Amino acid sequence: MSRVSAQESVRLGIVGTGAMASEMARATATIPQLAVTAVLSRSADRADAFCKLHSLDAIGCSDIGDFFDQTDAVYIATPPGQHAALLDNAIDAGKPALCEKPLTGSPEETGRVLSKARAQGVLVMEAIWTLALPAYRALKTRTAHSRPGFLQFDFSYPLNASDKSHYLDPENGGVLLDRAVYGYAAAIHLLGDVVSQSVFVTRNADGLDTSAELRLEHEGHARSLITLAFDRVGPNLLHLSNEFGLLTLGPSSLAGETLVHRPYPKLAPSQDGPKRIGLKDRLKSMPALRRLKARVPTQPEFFGFGASSYAPILQEFQTTIAQGKIQSNIVPHDLSERVSRLTHEARSQ
Repeated sequence: MSRVSAQESVRLGIVGTGAMASEMARATATIPQLAVTAVLSRSADRADAFCKLHSLDAIGCSDIGDFFDQTDAVYIATPPGQHAALLDNAIDAGKPALCEKPLTGSPEETGRVLSKARAQGVLVMEAIWTLALPAYRALKTRTAHSRPGFLQFDFSYPLNASDKSHYLDPENGGVLLDRAVYGYAAAIHLLGDVVSQSVFVTRNADGLDTSAELRLEHEGHARSLITLAFDRVGPNLLHLSNEFGLLTLGPSSLAGETLVHRPYPKLAPSQDGPKRIGLKDRLKSMPALRRLKARVPTQPEFFGFGASSYAPILQEFQTTIAQGKIQSNIVPHDLSERVSRLTHEARSQ
């Protein structure tokens, strides 16, 4: 893979013209070192229309060879069933690839594609964009030296999609394939590898998994509870507790910009004999003062991601290209492989 400098502009090609392709096209406009130069679709007219819609100085392509000629790197935003073949094409062409989740349809295919990328020295990165957000990175830093704790992650709201959406296909969609990646990635990122999981799934009449509860045990005895749903609204928060207190990211659990730390009350050491009641204890026992204390808000810290929540993952992709690496520090290959195995295991149950 050829290396570019941090200041050099990367010609980015977008594969697909759907909702995520549009989001990333808008986000790319905020990254000076990235420029969309080509869009690939099975229909050249659709690709041209996409370029006009987003005011891109780019070429619409229906031929993948022409597309690669116009690009230094690619972003893949097609339905999941097409990812593996497109990644193979990108690797063979020596083009760094940022690919939407899930990376492929199975752990075996994910392992094969990533092994091929490493063997040929080409960057492949799964677009788990949440991990690149400033608030997530701050949460990781705050908990790096704490003992294992307990994580709660919720991503639950009704799916707003057409009946033809692949998210509603029992084979290629469902809440586990679409949403579990974010909970798994956060849990592994913050608490380490998973040694076991218990899975509780609700399916509709078509066999589509519409809600799920995932209970994980991590190395070091940390635990996670991940709740997901297509059919109801949940709290959509991430809570992480450890010996220092409770840290809350969100709302939402995905694109959160605020982090709140609520320390636990300090426990007094045990004493022999009767305890003397002092002024401090008498004040603490007064209901009016206790109500006043409860009303004092905990000030959240703000970690903004700018105009687009997808810009940080694009910046990480560009930086990783500039560094000449074949893996991202934030979304390494082993994370993608572990998430793929856990998702496959949950769907199999």
